[in-house]
Amino acid sequence: ESGAILLYLADKTGKLIPADPARRYETIQWVFFQMAAIGPIFGQVGFFHKFAGREIADKRPLERYRDESRRLIGVLETRLKGRKWIMDDDYTVADVSMLGWV
Repeated sequence: ESGAILLYLADKTGKLIPADPARRYETIQWVFFQMAAIGPIFGQVGFFHKFAGREIADKRPLERYRDESRRLIGVLETRLKGRKWIMDDDYTVADVSMLGWV
């Protein structure tokens, strides 16, 4: 629900989200990227890091989630190359959504 809360607050205050429709929806796309990919995958890395080898002897899940986390960081690094923030010079809810994870 944190993505929904961020978008609600951005809409209500008119801050941290571009007014231009194309940039607005691009910002929302990046919030969804965090909600659908960064958050869940990084959460799984944390879970399997803590419990792998104890209750779960199979190391493959941890390796899988680590590999996917690296791939996702690569997507984010590619986006940020030459930019100050995800949406260029504008600090937005897309950046806020990533803060707790990366």
